[in-house]
Amino acid sequence: MKCFIKKERIRWQDIANLKLQKLLYYAQGCFLAVAGAPLFLEDILAWQHGPVVEPVYYQYKGYGSGGIFQKEYIIQ
Repeated sequence: MKCFIKKERIRWQDIANLKLQKLLYYAQGCFLAVAGAPLFLEDILAWQHGPVVEPVYYQYKGYGSGGIFQKEYIIQ
């Protein structure tokens, strides 16, 4: 999950939780199609605003609709 956040930091953008959830959904689907196995074991739930991997959602919920800022991903 953190690889998506890191990728966005490289492009100098903060990724929002909603975007992260959609990226996880697409990554899971693509990986299932190519590898025939899940990329991660957590369930993807259908919420009102789109797919959600619940543990990841709650981990980053505190950022609200703003970008997820992780200090360790700042590139010097």
